[in-house]
Amino acid sequence: MVTQAKSLDEIISDITISIGIPANIIGSAYISEAVKLVIEKPSVLSCITKELYPTIANKYDTKVANVERGIRHAIEVAWSKNRIIGLNKIFNLNIYQETEKPCNSEFIALLAERIPHIMKRM
Repeated sequence: MVTQAKSLDEIISDITISIGIPANIIGSAYISEAVKLVIEKPSVLSCITKELYPTIANKYDTKVANVERGIRHAIEVAWSKNRIIGLNKIFNLNIYQETEKPCNSEFIALLAERIPHIMKRM
């Protein structure tokens, strides 16, 4: 039986779901899009409010503030479910404690930096 490598979308989805961010909240889609954009063009992370959020807002026909709020809400959902241990386990790191919550840009940067390494191992 031949197995196909997972797509970037599938890997991002698997990670976000495993750390407690349900696919049915819009912040999940925003995070996925943000991670893909940062992987494609890392410099966009230094222009999160001027370039990253507006690009996502344009794609989803919404306001920049809604993108920022949606991502923040998705991260808060994961932390409220105490799923941080899963994030540390996925990345084989011990970067966050249960009382620490990353800001949007930290979370996006972490995913964008580590996902290509995960894809190489597949």
